[in-house]
Formats: sequence, structure tokens, C-alpha cells
Amino acid sequence: MNMRRILVPILCTSSLCTTFGLASGATGDSPGAQPWSESFTMTLKDSERTFVVFDGTSYLVLDKADLDDRVFTNGKDVMLAAKFERGDGTLAHFYNLPRLDATAGPELWATRLDGDNLFVFGRVTIDELGRAALAVDHVAEAPSDNQMIADRLAAAPENDYEARLKVAEWARSQAAVQGNRDLWTAAADTIISQVVESAARQAADTKDPALLLRAVDWSLALIHDRTLAARICSSEWVKSAGNEVQEEVGERMRRLDFVFYRDHWRAKPDALTLEYEDRFADLKWRDAEGYYKLGRWAEANVEVMPHARELAHRCYQSGFRGDPRHNGIRRELGLEPVSGGSARSATLTGPYQDPDTGVVLEGPEGWVRSDPIEADATWLDPQSETAYLSGDVLMGTQVKGGFDDLWSAQTAIWVGKPGFEKLSDEAVSYAAGSARRMSFTYREARYARQADLIIAHNAKANVAVALLASYTEGEKDETLQALLALFSKVVIPDARQPDAGAPGQPGPGGPGRPQAPPGTTPPGPNAPR
Repeated sequence: MNMRRILVPILCTSSLCTTFGLASGATGDSPGAQPWSESFTMTLKDSERTFVVFDGTSYLVLDKADLDDRVFTNGKDVMLAAKFERGDGTLAHFYNLPRLDATAGPELWATRLDGDNLFVFGRVTIDELGRAALAVDHVAEAPSDNQMIADRLAAAPENDYEARLKVAEWARSQAAVQGNRDLWTAAADTIISQVVESAARQAADTKDPALLLRAVDWSLALIHDRTLAARICSSEWVKSAGNEVQEEVGERMRRLDFVFYRDHWRAKPDALTLEYEDRFADLKWRDAEGYYKLGRWAEANVEVMPHARELAHRCYQSGFRGDPRHNGIRRELGLEPVSGGSARSATLTGPYQDPDTGVVLEGPEGWVRSDPIEADATWLDPQSETAYLSGDVLMGTQVKGGFDDLWSAQTAIWVGKPGFEKLSDEAVSYAAGSARRMSFTYREARYARQADLIIAHNAKANVAVALLASYTEGEKDETLQALLALFSKVVIPDARQPDAGAPGQPGPGGPGRPQAPPGTTPPGPNAPR
């Protein structure tokens, strides 16, 4: 028997030693430090084996394969590098060691967590059935997985990308054998992402297109991250690197079915969706023909753009509000065509008078009454492409429960809008009953809008009116002045006075209304056509 006594660092050929970093020179009692005072090697069964000395006792560094040789391990003091899985009273379970029962006082396992790396010292005995039992004398913390990964990375220079990618490859190999596979896989992906980012920065600093394309290849081949590849190809220096570089990058991106939109390479579905939102936001709300064409474009891209049919229907609904007589839109919504349908909204004259309640809404001076937008009556500012006023008559079940319930129900419609923020909420004077006003902001596509809502309720008639002003910041003063003028002229009779033939007020089905009932919305996208 040959024996050589050495001091730390130890000489260890065991795969477990390599995994848990037993060859490092750390000593002491801190977490991850080697707790033994010295180590030595000895030849056993024609193999050089490593022993460590702890508290005056020599322990054989046990390899997992040693458990197959029951005669060899029986009765030996051993040190086992293992990954803790769970404790069950006095019994501990370790990952990848199902044939070993390790026992100790329950307090020894009580503070251990799943995935902890441990140095376990004890004596192995083999029972009559050939099962190995380890009577544990002492447990010390081994380097954590993150420590081991960090140590490997520290040995690889930051700009040595190949060396750092080998660390990622090693981490992935550990994922195949370690119990906490997700940690190792995530660590490998993170290392690769960091290498790609670092290489892309160096490529930008040195104007090196070859290095940039290598970074792109790493992101695609090693972590399949097309978004990361697109992002580094969209960097500012690439845009100014000249036609040759741009063409090379563009060819690579187009092969991945990416599209250059808004100064970035994007997956085609994302690019088309952004283009749709931009085009939708740029349309004037009265441009029914524009909404119709955008809806048809969305449907033409149904195989690529997510939710294309729903987005197309959104266009048709918006176009219908701009011009209910646009026959192309009516066809898409499953409505019957109308004679004399045009691409422009008709102008109505005179005040609006509700045929069921006798409510009269007289528009402000200088504003033009047009086809209704999600209400019974609408007025437009001829000097604006966006500002409008609308009035809606509320009755029956809409006003059931009193003014507070009415207010809550009507404001809830706006509270659910994207970007909603209440600016003010106050009671206003109304001689015939109760009234309240709310100012707020919300978003339409990418644009911020402001609005004021006034609800006036005549308790005797149990009829209410909802008045809405929608505008941009630059239109605020004129629009709010018009809203107050509209509110000041509201007439809600105490008793119903139907009058379907009021001057300037077409009856149902007349030229001033769509064939859909007043105040209703067009059929949904699944309606029969």
C-alpha cells in the first residue's frame, strides 16, 4: 500500500470532488469552505483514492460508484459530497443516491433546504439485504451551485467568449445529473445571454460586423432567442454601418421572417400588429372609408397577425360610428345595405327630440349635428377633427335604483377604459333634479384624450340624460364651453310627450338614422351574415 500525505489543496480524481469543488484551497467553517484540516492519497484496490482528515479522523472520499462494491465500503469512515433533497425525521434523502440511507439526529436535517450541497461525514454499514446505511457524524456546507458556477466564470476572462460558452455547456451537462435541473439550465441560458450581449457591445465599439453576426448565431443556436438576435441587430451602429453591413444583417433577419418596423427588427406578427395600431390611431374618427380599408388589410393578414379578425371588426365598428350608411362596412357587419349609401356622414338639422320621452337636446352654437356616435345624438366641431359632444337619453331599467346607482353604472363604462384617470368629480346644479360631472383622461390606441361626463336626472319623469364631451388638450376650452351650453338647454319633461315628427327630427328608419335601433351597437363579429 502506497501513501502520500499532503496539505490542502487535495488531489482528488472523483467526479464528485470535481463537481463540488473539493480541489479548491478553501479552509475553515464558513459556508462552502472545506472543513477538513488536511488530505492525503492512498492506493486502494489498484486505484489512488483521496482521504480527508476531520476532527482527527481520516475519511475516504466516497464516489457514487463505490456504493456498488458493498464489501469495499462496509465499515469504512467516508466523506460524501451530496445534494440534499429532503429530511424525514432522522433519515435524509439525497439526489441521485437512492440506495443510501443516511441517518442522524433530526436537528441535523431540520435547517437544510432542497438543493443544498453538503459534505457528509460518517460510517457505512451494509445490512443483511445488502442495503447501505450511513451513520452520520458531521455535516458541513459545500459550495453552492451558484458558487461553483461563479468560480468557473471567474476563471474565464470576460472577453473570452468561447471559454465562457464552455462554462454554459458545463452547466447544461450538470443539469442532466443534478437534482435541481431548472437552476442549472437557467444559469446556462443566462451565461449565453450575457456572452451575446457582451459580444454585441464589443462589436458596436469596434464596428465589427463579423462579431455581431457571431453573437446573433449564438443567440439563435444556443438559446433560440430570436428576440435577442433582433434587438442586437437593431442597435444604432448597425443602422449607420453602411449598406454592406445592413444588407448582411437584413438578410439574416429576413430569413427568420423578421420585419424592420419603427427602427427595429421585429417578428412579423408583432410588426404587423404595431403597424395596425399606428394606422388605426392615425385615422380620423369620421374616416369610415379609412377604417374599412384598414379592416380589409387586417383580414388579408389573418394567417400572420394575431387576432386579425377581431381587429378588423374593431375597424368596422369604428367606421360604422363615423358613417352608418357605408355599405362596405354594413356588409362586413352583417347589416342590410342602404340606398344612397356614401362615404360621408349626413348633416342633421335642428335639436334632437327623443320620440319616447320628449327629451330635447339643443346643440351649441357653431357645432354641427351629425350621425350619432354610441349615443342618441352627436355634435361635431367643424374646426376640429377629433372633438365631439354626444347626448344619450336614459330611461327604464337604465335609471332603476335612483341617481347614485345610475351614476355608478354610467361611470363604470369609462373607468374600465385603458389609461383611465379621474381628474375631478362633483355635483352640479340642475333645477329639475340631480346632476353630477366627472372629468377624466383615457387612451385611444397610443393617444391620450380627455373627456367630461355630465348626467342629469329628472326624478319626476325618472328619465336622465348623459352628456359627453371628448377632446384633446388643445381643444379643451372650446369643447367644455360647448358642453355647458348643451347642458344649459337640456329639457326633460316631467311627463312623457312622444313626438316622432318634431321639426328636423327624422322618424325611425328615416335618413338621419341607421337601420339599427337608436343607441344600439352593430352586431358582433359572430353575428349571422
